[in-house]
Amino acid sequence: MSGGAFDYAYSRTAQFADDLELRLGDAAHHGPDVVARLTQLVIDARALSEQMRAAEWLFSGDIGQDTFMKWMD
Repeated sequence: MSGGAFDYAYSRTAQFADDLELRLGDAAHHGPDVVARLTQLVIDARALSEQMRAAEWLFSGDIGQDTFMKWMD
């Protein structure tokens, strides 16, 4: 596993997204607007996790600036 500069913080964000997605079925009683926002949160958390991973790997010396910028797109 690469990274480590930020103690693999990106993996905790990815795990949050996975855990939240598993619980979306339990959120149906909150109504469709809340479920829609939670669903978007899963998507956003996954995207953020990927960006966090890129930053962590950059600071760990596992990728260079060019790769970092590609991952940020």
